Amino acid sequence: MTPLAQLRALAEQLPPGAAVTLTKECLLALTAELEAARPLAVAEPVFTVATLATHLHRSRSTIRAWCERGERNKGLAATRVNGRWYITLEAVERFLGGPQPPAPPEPEANIGDWRKLRGLKP
Repeated sequence: MTPLAQLRALAEQLPPGAAVTLTKECLLALTAELEAARPLAVAEPVFTVATLATHLHRSRSTIRAWCERGERNKGLAATRVNGRWYITLEAVERFLGGPQPPAPPEPEANIGDWRKLRGLKP
């Protein structure tokens, strides 16, 4: 029986409000078992309405409206927790049509092109 299963069996037998003393070895074994069972999570960037409004150069009310529309109505897929909207980077990229490519460089101005447009001699 694993240390975690032993602790659960012990906890089920205790009356309400009872306290238990654990040895250092038992506590270390429990934490090692819990760490091994927990999948590693990669933190995904999450935006609030305010941060996304700043990044997209839109007003907060516009971002809120996109969130309220949701994914079903071609809005921004977001999660609302305690009255605040949270938007993942993946949802933003999906809403905007995928990762945005960098803007192409501006072509260099050529005075000959300008003269041709004006009908002047080069």
